[in-house]
Amino acid sequence: PGQALTDLGPLATALGLEQQALAIGPVPAQVVSTGAALLLVLLVSKDAVDSCDLGRIISWKFFDQSKLGLLHLHASPAGSECHAYTRFFNPTIGLEENPATGTAAGRLSWWIVGNEFASEGRGGNG
Repeated sequence: PGQALTDLGPLATALGLEQQALAIGPVPAQVVSTGAALLLVLLVSKDAVDSCDLGRIISWKFFDQSKLGLLHLHASPAGSECHAYTRFFNPTIGLEENPATGTAAGRLSWWIVGNEFASEGRGGNG
């Protein structure tokens, strides 16, 4: 596991969200790496994931300062059979958004299991 972000205010601002849109919990935002570091950010809802401002994300100084280039937003929709509703960004190489990337999915799967968001019988197609 990588570094967890503790100061969520700048992150919320960079995403164009109120800080309340970031999930409160033991690991709301964490850097995870399998060779390339990715910031996983847990948001409170699918709507919060959808409302993130792509323009703000791309211009976010955090990418320059941290040498991170990958950002994966996710939420676990209540009442849903899926574990995560996601968006993935890699603005440092000009890939604004990639809706289906294995690069992020593997790390997110590790995060979901490692933080006990997955439970027996909850699985499926999402």
